Amino acid sequence: SYIVVSFVNATLVLSIGETVEEVTDSGFLATTPTITVGRIGDDALVQVYPEGIRHIRSDRRVNEWKAPGKRTITHAALNERQVAISLSGGEIVYFELDRMGQLNEYQERMEMNAEIMCLGIGAVPEGLQRSRFLAVGLQDATVRLVSLDPADCLQLLSTQALPGRPESLVLQEMGEPGEKQAPLYVFIGVDSGVMLRSLVDNVTGDLSDTRTRYLGVRGVRLFRLSVQGQNAVLALSSRPWLAYNFQGQMRVTPLSYDALDFASMFSSEQCPEGIVAIARHTLRIISVSRLGAIFNQVSSPLSFTPRKMTIDTRTNFIYMIEGDHNAVSTAVLAAAHSGAAGMDVDGAAPPKEYGEPRYGRLRWASNIRIFDPSQNQTIHLVALDLNEIATAIALVPLTRGPADIAHHLVIASVRDFDPQTNAY
Repeated sequence: SYIVVSFVNATLVLSIGETVEEVTDSGFLATTPTITVGRIGDDALVQVYPEGIRHIRSDRRVNEWKAPGKRTITHAALNERQVAISLSGGEIVYFELDRMGQLNEYQERMEMNAEIMCLGIGAVPEGLQRSRFLAVGLQDATVRLVSLDPADCLQLLSTQALPGRPESLVLQEMGEPGEKQAPLYVFIGVDSGVMLRSLVDNVTGDLSDTRTRYLGVRGVRLFRLSVQGQNAVLALSSRPWLAYNFQGQMRVTPLSYDALDFASMFSSEQCPEGIVAIARHTLRIISVSRLGAIFNQVSSPLSFTPRKMTIDTRTNFIYMIEGDHNAVSTAVLAAAHSGAAGMDVDGAAPPKEYGEPRYGRLRWASNIRIFDPSQNQTIHLVALDLNEIATAIALVPLTRGPADIAHHLVIASVRDFDPQTNAY
């Protein structure tokens, strides 16, 4: 297994085992950037780079296709049997794997009347020889669906207008695990931060049932994934999102993670279904769990209703004030509930199940809490006196000298506050 990282003028190949190490005998061309790379056939690899295509066999034999003349490859898409590339000038060249494992160029090419911005090709459906469609994103803010069937190869089937220029395309079957004929969708990432999803008719190639979702301020990049045995699509904008099918419904859920720049599916013995991604200048391997749940939601109980809070940007601690009317302070509550088996002194039901009893008008209980969200725990709690309620909170830096700044937590509070007359 390899992780292939492309730079502006070079390609780095890392071997995955017990450790991650750079390799120099993989067959990949390391002195040029890589447009896309993937496995083709049973045991071969393909590297698409600006000047050509390298087909690397398992016995290390390399077949190479060179871009004609002074033209270069601008975009590419591939699956386990097919490769499609676009040349500068708006021409599409299509290759398909034959029974002998040879990658052959289709005799005809397709000219586009606008600059090609991206290409997308789906995985080969089970039991078939090829994916039926190629999606082409053009600078004129359209996506064209092109046939790859031998009967009408490279013929235009349908066109969809977009709210901006397409930046990324993914053709993906999205259905329940084990579903024989899962519906095929084309996912379109637009430079305005919008993702579109359209249903593809498997016979005619018509696009319908288009759904739109705004994901962020950055252009959307899309990547095909497999998560928990089912197909999914990772969408990267100002934050990462995951599109997947859960209990018969299509969901698009934000991931609670840092913004990512690029990503790809990753699999190893330690991480069977993972994602290898680039975030700024770091390479990361992550995984997604608990499909259908709200990602990374943690609940922490409080003593009273939270009223106001402030965040210390130095420590990321949360300072909050909480309080309730018709209540008593934490210390009084602890004493009142110290009777038999969680019952209060009047024999009422447990407060965790039925709520705290009302202690009378103008009775207030209030706390000051310092909370560490990274550990999901309270690191300090101050209970105010009986009938005292905190009303405001601020973290104030006070200067004691030119380079001596001390931060103080300032709390405003009142006693015997009447919520009807605002008197205290």
